[in-house]
Amino acid sequence: MTGTNTTTKNSTRPRKCSPTSMRATNARDEKIAALHEQITEGVQALVASGAWQAMLDTAARFHRYSFGNQILIAIQAPAATRVAGFGTWKSLSRQVRKGEKGIAILAPCTYRPKTDESTPTQDTDNATNADAEQNSPTRRQLRGFRAAYVFDVAQTDGDPLRPISARPRPPAPCLPGSGTGSPPRSPLTATP
Repeated sequence: MTGTNTTTKNSTRPRKCSPTSMRATNARDEKIAALHEQITEGVQALVASGAWQAMLDTAARFHRYSFGNQILIAIQAPAATRVAGFGTWKSLSRQVRKGEKGIAILAPCTYRPKTDESTPTQDTDNATNADAEQNSPTRRQLRGFRAAYVFDVAQTDGDPLRPISARPRPPAPCLPGSGTGSPPRSPLTATP
């Protein structure tokens, strides 16, 4: 099998890539570039048309998604109300209808870096530091993004969903030294 040598960002060692994998990599890169272009166009359209209120409504519905993904959802499915991935809908006893087209968003690709056990720690005399460092979990690092697909609830069939209810907020902490024992007043509330 003939291939080309390429190097990755995190590796200095060349690896063999087949023409098929190079085409797949190029297709993936083109898809991600197209999603970035959609985000850019969406922001420009928001600024030009003054449609900020519609974007704020979208942001309120999808507050767990990044601003870029909120724009992608708003562009591809303006009427979307609740979105989730295929597996999440399955876990909620709902099935995505056959033939439904997903809403493309950007999902982070993370990895856990390998630890190099051959390098000594700074404080080699202190055994507790070395033990704590070996037992501590390594943080995941961002490698890049990939296209992922989510589906609106209108694209699914199955058990009815529980309504989203507002969780009661915990009481606000009292200001130290206020002496009243009551939470601080909001400047937006009327004074009695």
